[in-house]
Amino acid sequence: MADPRSSPQPAPRVHRGGSSGGSASARGPADPRQLSLLHGLAGQHAEAITIFEPARVGLRDAASLTVQAIVTGFEARARATAGDRSGFYSALARGATLYGRARVADAPPWAYWMMESAEFPTPLENGRALTMVGEPHRAIEILTPKVAAMAEYPRDAVLTQVYLAEAHAAVGERDQAAEYAAQARAGLAAGVQSPRTAAALAGLGASNPY
Repeated sequence: MADPRSSPQPAPRVHRGGSSGGSASARGPADPRQLSLLHGLAGQHAEAITIFEPARVGLRDAASLTVQAIVTGFEARARATAGDRSGFYSALARGATLYGRARVADAPPWAYWMMESAEFPTPLENGRALTMVGEPHRAIEILTPKVAAMAEYPRDAVLTQVYLAEAHAAVGERDQAAEYAAQARAGLAAGVQSPRTAAALAGLGASNPY
């Protein structure tokens, strides 16, 4: 099954019972194609937040707790991007509760990036979101161990590196920021395809030329 963080692709409807079972329906997204749309919206504009409430409601009887947690994690990141600090923490807490209740066996194969050790869903994106809401030290704490954990997944590794560069830059640690930015650039130069990493590096370079 496809990774929902990649570009939307035609995909079969997912039928994964969580604690309540059921089947996917038009009430909410439950396949990688639709989750990908939500993930993309999470990084764009404030209006996208309105998408997440009906999505979460629709998923309650249509997807596993893990998938519900992922969608709520996307919502948290969207709220951070929109500058909604309190909304970010509220959504993050809801996502963490869902994730804590989820069974490992319910996780779709593409959820490799949500490791058992994660405190909340979508740890890379919400690690970055912590920097956005003014907690770069916490972001560094969350993201640093993910560099080694994502070693087998080059795209996620370079994303983690650039997010760490942003966090270290936010606390004034220029040397560490420059080191992580250089690692991310090296990954892209070696052939890793990650437009999000390239965009984050461009933004980082505009404000902090390393």
